[in-house]
Amino acid sequence: MESKGVQKFLGPLPVTEGPAAGQTINYFRAPFGTYIELISYPNGMAYEADPSRPLWSPKRNGIDSVSTTVPGLLGIDHVGITVPAIAPAVAWFENVLGCSSPLAFGPFSDPTGTFIHDLLDVHPRAVVERIQHVRCGNGPSIELFQYSSPDQVRSFRKNSDFGGKHVAFYVRHIDKAVAYMQSKGVEKLAGPLAVNDGPAAGQTINYFRAPFGNVHRAHQLPARNGVRGDGSDAALGSARQPSVTARRR
Repeated sequence: MESKGVQKFLGPLPVTEGPAAGQTINYFRAPFGTYIELISYPNGMAYEADPSRPLWSPKRNGIDSVSTTVPGLLGIDHVGITVPAIAPAVAWFENVLGCSSPLAFGPFSDPTGTFIHDLLDVHPRAVVERIQHVRCGNGPSIELFQYSSPDQVRSFRKNSDFGGKHVAFYVRHIDKAVAYMQSKGVEKLAGPLAVNDGPAAGQTINYFRAPFGNVHRAHQLPARNGVRGDGSDAALGSARQPSVTARRR
């Protein structure tokens, strides 16, 4: 990353205590402003001592880089989102999307120095109050952050704003998935919308807005690999175990 001129922050930083012990991280900033984190935990993390609560891990897919030209890069580990409060956000992911939440840690701060700024490019007095992962079906987890900071901006980004974002989930039957989300009171935008032209033709999408301001999208893709696009399984029907898998690009 340094050889490519990517802006690097403090690190690599090994985490040696708590449930996330065993990982080493380093943050970077891409030229278009998005933050990228490299993470490695070749021997696992401390929380994995409880085998009933695993996160998906790219290291289980093999030891060689097969999809990129970067040595040792195996896949996306997680996507991070800052939310106003962790507890209601985690509850929403668990109760609406049936996600599990196997890993939580924090707080982190540096009352006098510049460690937080050097590591994460935030205000030196910012406090990471809580970090908690949620896993929704297969694929990378979503890492939720709760911050307090003297310069914190508390307005939500629109999709058209720099830094706008959404999380997409793959579903077997979008009509059932949409009906399920509406039954949970989730704000629905226009759709389902079938894409009929161009390279994305064949998918059907619908956007929703979570109560903590982030936008989520449901996808139904055409049949492939012997699996029907509408699925033979029961689609979203249980708050704890919906037929949803995280979409991987």
